[in-house]
Amino acid sequence: MAEYLQSRSTIIDYDVMMNAIEIAKILISHAQIAYGLMGIDQNIIDANSVLEWINNQKIKCFDKSSVTTKFKNRKAFKGKKIDKILSILIEQGYLKHYKDPTTKKPTDMYVVNPKIYL
Repeated sequence: MAEYLQSRSTIIDYDVMMNAIEIAKILISHAQIAYGLMGIDQNIIDANSVLEWINNQKIKCFDKSSVTTKFKNRKAFKGKKIDKILSILIEQGYLKHYKDPTTKKPTDMYVVNPKIYL
């Protein structure tokens, strides 16, 4: 396509146009990934809800049952789904997981990274 800018020709041949379309497809795909426009995973949305709750309440530490209680009316926050949601926040550095050995049954606990409040 660049050669057509210099020649000022108004006719672009088929092969050049097809190459331009292929480049556009690649760039669109890249933009969708870069800007998250290709459809956000529901787990990401739910993880953001948990993060918003943590921020609003200035929570420093919580257990898994606190999340279950807070989001009891949302279907996504049941069973293994909660583990996935919390693991996203761990992977992103917002939380750290540990088991509290002082309880009868070791409890899943999560410490909030204090840097999120800066």
